[in-house]
Amino acid sequence: MNRQRTRLVIPTLSATCLVIACLLSVPATGAPPADGQSGAASATQTDTLTRQADELFEEKNYTAALALYQQVLAAKRAAGERLDETIATALGDVGKTLFKMARYAEAEAHLRQALATAEQALGSDHPDAVTHLTNLALLLRDVGRPAEAEPLLRRALAIGEASPGTSPATIGLRLNNLAGLLRSTGQYAEAEELYRRALAMAEQESGGDSLQVAIRLSNLALLLQETGRYGEAETAYVRALKIFAARRGAGHGDTATVRNNLAGLLRTTGRYADAEKHYRDALAIDEKNYRTDHPEIGTDWNNLALVLKETGQLVEAEALARRALAIGERTRGPDHPSVAIRAGNLAGILRVAGRNADAEALYRRALAIDEKYYAPDHPAVASDLQNLALLLAADRPDEALALYRRAWRLALSAGSPELLWKLNGNLSRFYARRAPEVAIFFGKHAVNTLQRLRANLKTKHERPPQNRSQERAPQKAFLDSAGSVYHELAELLIEQGRIAEARAVLKHLKEDEYRDFIRGETDPAAPVSRLPYSRAEQTWAEQEEALAAESLRLADEHKARQAQPAAGNDASATTLQPELVELAARREQLGQSFEAWFAGVVEQLPTDAQRLAADERRQQDAALAQARRQIADLGGHAALLEYLLIGDRLHIVLTTAQQSVVRRATIDGKNIAKQLIDFRQALGIRSLDPRPAAQALYRDLIGPVAADLDAGQIDHLLLSLEGALRYIPFAALHDGERYLVERYALSLHTAAASGTPAKHSGVPSRLAAFGSTRAHPGFAALPHVQHEIDLLRKSGKLSTEVYLDDQFTAERLRQSLKRSYPLLHIASHFQFVAGNESASFLLLGDGNHLPLMTVRQGDYSFSGVDLLALSACETALQGGRTADGREVEGFAVLAQNKGAQTVLATLWKVDDMTTPEVMRAFYLARAGGKSKAAALREAQQGLLSGKLKPAVLSSTGARSGGAGPAIGATKSFNADAKSPFSHPYYWAPFILLGDAS
Repeated sequence: MNRQRTRLVIPTLSATCLVIACLLSVPATGAPPADGQSGAASATQTDTLTRQADELFEEKNYTAALALYQQVLAAKRAAGERLDETIATALGDVGKTLFKMARYAEAEAHLRQALATAEQALGSDHPDAVTHLTNLALLLRDVGRPAEAEPLLRRALAIGEASPGTSPATIGLRLNNLAGLLRSTGQYAEAEELYRRALAMAEQESGGDSLQVAIRLSNLALLLQETGRYGEAETAYVRALKIFAARRGAGHGDTATVRNNLAGLLRTTGRYADAEKHYRDALAIDEKNYRTDHPEIGTDWNNLALVLKETGQLVEAEALARRALAIGERTRGPDHPSVAIRAGNLAGILRVAGRNADAEALYRRALAIDEKYYAPDHPAVASDLQNLALLLAADRPDEALALYRRAWRLALSAGSPELLWKLNGNLSRFYARRAPEVAIFFGKHAVNTLQRLRANLKTKHERPPQNRSQERAPQKAFLDSAGSVYHELAELLIEQGRIAEARAVLKHLKEDEYRDFIRGETDPAAPVSRLPYSRAEQTWAEQEEALAAESLRLADEHKARQAQPAAGNDASATTLQPELVELAARREQLGQSFEAWFAGVVEQLPTDAQRLAADERRQQDAALAQARRQIADLGGHAALLEYLLIGDRLHIVLTTAQQSVVRRATIDGKNIAKQLIDFRQALGIRSLDPRPAAQALYRDLIGPVAADLDAGQIDHLLLSLEGALRYIPFAALHDGERYLVERYALSLHTAAASGTPAKHSGVPSRLAAFGSTRAHPGFAALPHVQHEIDLLRKSGKLSTEVYLDDQFTAERLRQSLKRSYPLLHIASHFQFVAGNESASFLLLGDGNHLPLMTVRQGDYSFSGVDLLALSACETALQGGRTADGREVEGFAVLAQNKGAQTVLATLWKVDDMTTPEVMRAFYLARAGGKSKAAALREAQQGLLSGKLKPAVLSSTGARSGGAGPAIGATKSFNADAKSPFSHPYYWAPFILLGDAS
C-alpha cells in the first residue's frame, strides 16, 4: 500500500489553481467619478498603481504588490470613499494578496469587509458583490473550512443561475469552484456532475479547443485521478495539454502546469520513466520563464524529487527536495502549508534512506504547520500524524499508537474515506502480531471503507482512451495500491483458521479487478458489497458507526454555527458564543467516548472472540459447507485451489467436497512474477525443453497440496489464480514424470462472474461457427481456419452453421446469438488491451473490428451459449513482465455476465495447423458425453501422446507472429517421431474459464 500522504503535488500547481487564479480577483470596476481636475488626477494615479500592482501579483511578487494595493486602498479612504464599490475592489485586492502571503486572518478580514461593502453599495445579488462572495468562499475552502465555504459557493451559483444576464462563462466558473470544494470533501458524484456541466458549457460557448475547455478538463482530470479512474484522467490531461500547447504555446507556464499534473498521474500509476520526462520538461519550461528562486521552480523540483525517490535515485531526490523546501521557505514563509508538504516529502525520502531521526524532525515540523494552518480535524493533520506514526511504529510502538489513534479519530471526523482506509490498514498491520483479532477488525474496516469508496468510481460518462499510451490500464493503479489491504487481511484470516472469511475477502478483490478491467458502469443506486463482521466484532462496529456519525454531525453543526456571522449578522457572534462553548464540550465528551471505544476494542475484542469461538466455528463450517457443496455439484472428484501470494508467502486454499484446508509454500516472492513470465515465454520456444522450469514451479504451486490431492483421488482441478499466475498454463507443470494435464482435467474458476446461468440439459450439439481466413491490416491470414471449420462441420456429431470471411459480420453474429446456439465457435484474431475495452476487439471476417465495449453495451446476449470457444491468437493474454494477468479472466467474466456458461480461450499465439485437430477432438469428446474439462484434457493429451496428428504436416506457424526470446529453458527439446507435437507449445495454451462440467 502506498504510505505516502495524498497531498504530494503542491496545491499551487494543481489544475484547480488555474481556475482559482481566474476567480480570486476583484470586480473590474471603473475609476470613481472625477470631481474636478484634482479628482481626475487622483483617479488616474490610483488606476496606474492598481495596474502596476496587478502586474506584480501576476508575477507572484506579492510583497511588492501588497504595498501598492495598500496605497490604493489608503488613497480611496482618504478621498472619503466608504461604501463605494471601488473601496470593495481595493479591499479585495489587499485580501487576495494577503491570502497568497499566508496571512490568512488578515486576508479573511479584508475579504469579509469587501463583501459587506459591496453588498451595501450594490445589493447582495449584484454580480460584483457575488464575486466578493466567491473570493471569501475560496479562502475558507483553502484554509480548511469547507463547511463554511460550501453554502457561500452554492449561493453564488444560485444567484448566477437566477440572473438572466449572467454569462455562461460565469456560471461555468461557479460550477467549477463548487465542484472543487465538493471534490475536496469526498462528494465525488456531485462534484463530477458539476465539473462535466462546466465543461459542456465551455465547449458549447467557445468550442472544443478553447482555454476554458482546457481548464475544465484539467479540473475534471484531478477528480478522476483522485477517484482512481486513471485512464479517463489521463485522457483529459492529454487533451488539456494539447489545447494549452496550441493556445498558449509549448513553453508557456500553463502548459508546464498541466504537464506537471499529468506527470503526477503517471507517477501514481507506476510509469516512472514517463513521469520523470514530463516533470523535467515542465522544469525546463519554468526555468525559461521564471527566476531560479521562483515558487514554480521550487514546485517543479519538489515533484521531480518524488518520482526520483520512487526509482531509487535518492541522492538527487534529496538534493531537489531540499532546494524546493528552501524556496518555499523564502517565498511563502516558514509556516506556509506548501512548506509542510515539502517538509513531509523530504521526510519520506529520508525515511527510505534510513535516516529516521532527520525524517522525524521534518514530519513533526509538517504537523506543526498544518495544525496551525488547518482546522483541527482537517485530513492534512491526520495525514501528518499517520506519516509520523509509520516512522515510529517499529521502534517506539506506544508513541506510534497514540499518533495512530489521534489520526484515526480526526479521519472519522473529517469523513475522508481515502485517509480512513489507509489508517485502518496501518492499524491492522500494527496489531497483526500483537493482537490478530484486533488486526482483523481494523482490516475489515479498511476493506469496507474501500468498498464504499469504490462505489463512487462510477463510469457513466466514461470516454474511451484516445491513444495507445494507455494500453497498460493505468486505472488499475488504485486497486494496486489498495490490493495489499485485501491480501493482508486474507492472510490474517487464514492464519486464524477463518478460511470462509478469507475466501470472501478474495472474492471482493476479484470483483474489483473485473470492474477495473472491463470498465463497466457502476450503478450508484446498487448496494455496496461489504465484508460481514463476526458476532464478536459486530457490537464494536455498530458502536463505532454511531460514534462516527455523531462526530460528523457535531463537526458540521460547529462549522455551520461558526459560519453564521458570514451571512452579514455580525451581532450574532456574541449570541452564538455560549452555543459554541456547549458544542465544544459535547465534542470533548465524544472524544472521551472514542478513547473508551478504542481501548475496549483492543482489550475486550480478543476476549469476546474467544468466548464466541464455538459459535464462530459453526458459522465458518456452514460457509465452507456451502463451498464444498458447490464443488460436489461438479461431479466426480473435483478440488478448488485458490492461490494467495503475499510477498514471499504463498497460501493455497484447497476445497473439496469433503474438506477445506490451507497449505503454505515458501517461495521467492520478489522473483515469482519474473519466474512465471519467463516460464511462459520459454513455452513458446519449440526447440527448447521447458520441463526443468516446469518442475520447479510444480514444486512451489502443486507440491504443497499434492498429498491432499492424492488422498482425495482428485481428477479435476479448478484454479482460482491471481497476478502473473494467470499467465501460465498449469497443464504444462511437470512433476518429474508427467505433465499436470496427464493427471488432472483443469479449468479456471471465475468467481467474479455475477450470477450463474442455467445449465443446459444433455450434451449440446448445435454449433454456430465463425471464421476469418484472409489477411487484414495488422493481422496475418489464417488459412487453416477453413480446414478447422470443415472438420467441425464434417464431424457427424454436430449440427453446424458456418459463416466465413465476408459472411462473418457483426450483424450475423448478433443474429446467431438470438437463435441460442449452445456452441459458439469463433476462429479469428482477438486483440486484448488490458483496461481498454475500446481498443480490445474481435477481428470480424469482413475486416471490421468488434470492440469489447460494443459487446458489453450492445445487443449481444450470450444467455443461450453453453460454450464460447475463441480459437484465436492470444485471446486471453496481453501482458508483460509488470502485468498482473487480470485480463486473462476479464473477457470470460464479461461473457459469463452476458449469459455464457463457459469460455474456451488461449494463452498465446496458437499453432494454425494443430489447432483444428484440437478443436475437433475437443468437440467430439464433448459430444460423446465427457465434461468440458475432461474433453479438453483428452484433446491436449492427444497431441502430447501422438494419438492426434494433423492431416497435413506443413505448418504456417502461429496464428500471428513467431516465438519469443529463449528464456527459462536451457536444454534442447527433441520430440519423439511418434509424437511430433508433444511440446507444450502446441497443446498447453488452451484454457477453460467458468463452468467446466
